[in-house]
Amino acid sequence: MSTKAWISLDCLLPRTLAAARQRQLYQTGAQLLLPVCYALIVLAIFCAYAVCVSLRTRQRLWRGVLGSRLKAPIISSCLVMVSYFYPSWAYTILGVFRCRHLDPSSGAGLINGEQQRAPGWYWALDLERQCFVDPEHRLLALALGIPGTLLLLAYPLTQALVLARQVAAGQVTATSEFFARYGHLVQDFRPRLFFWASIVELRKLLLVAVVLGFESTGVLSQLMACGCVLLAYCAALMGLLPYPYRVLNRLHLSAGGVLLTVVWINLYIATDDEGDALSAGASGRRSLGLQFLSVILVLAMVAVLLMLFGFRVYKQVMAVLDVDKDGKVSKADIVALLQKLQGQGGVVGKALGCLAPRTRRAAAAAARGSGKGGAAASP
Repeated sequence: MSTKAWISLDCLLPRTLAAARQRQLYQTGAQLLLPVCYALIVLAIFCAYAVCVSLRTRQRLWRGVLGSRLKAPIISSCLVMVSYFYPSWAYTILGVFRCRHLDPSSGAGLINGEQQRAPGWYWALDLERQCFVDPEHRLLALALGIPGTLLLLAYPLTQALVLARQVAAGQVTATSEFFARYGHLVQDFRPRLFFWASIVELRKLLLVAVVLGFESTGVLSQLMACGCVLLAYCAALMGLLPYPYRVLNRLHLSAGGVLLTVVWINLYIATDDEGDALSAGASGRRSLGLQFLSVILVLAMVAVLLMLFGFRVYKQVMAVLDVDKDGKVSKADIVALLQKLQGQGGVVGKALGCLAPRTRRAAAAAARGSGKGGAAASP
């Protein structure tokens, strides 16, 4: 039996409610700090590698190793990490403005058991806090919401501006120094559409803003707004064809089409024959098969993406192993690759050098032994 059963409920209520009210604030901070922890881990790995290289080559740590050799990889890793966590950051930061209108007198917007002191807009993550009236929510909006929203907008716009300046200066070419370091930012797109990565980030931000902004108006408004955003994105893909390869354009268009199909299926599920919203139970009984169809479409698209990723990794591995470039990987290619890595030295070269064939190591040992014996026999 739990020990709480022996304690009066009146003793537990004040502390429990206070902790519950602070939980959403702590959760918001944790969601924002989690990517920072990942960034610190990656930076620590780069610093450890830089220290090892500096001690081995006797180069300066800051201006030598970190400044010349690891500056571009660190910046590229940070950009990839920001792009990966961008939707999560957007959902957390814009969630500060996620307010719901509640009116106890009319019962509009209330869920069972809710009682509010006055009608108004309340924070959806904590319905006891009135939006921009509660001191803690007002402080959260001023300290996190407004600056965070500006940073979310500044990231893709700044990236597009920097790339535009590099293109105007003629630095985005195959022989330029900028392309050698940060070519991965533009090499997947056509030269005239170098800014497409920024459009992708803005699409993520717009979808999150639509989902959170239309929450108080109902699920139908959310689905219709998301459908319009995805439809505009798919139309831009079809008209501009930002990727240089046909398969990439078709792949991204298929992914956008699957998301758009899922949104319209859910829109059909959530409405009745007269266009009004259905309850959760009625919509679930109405179209269980369509819900399974949505799941199957998403899983099929994920499977296709994983297959293409595996094929790309396979081609890259085969290109590395095929030393003689004859289109086939033989034992001689693997031995030549191991010898090449062993000749480069370092920890990896020494570790892979142990995988060389025993016969080759035995022959090398015999050659060294015969050389020593001949030297000893000569006068």
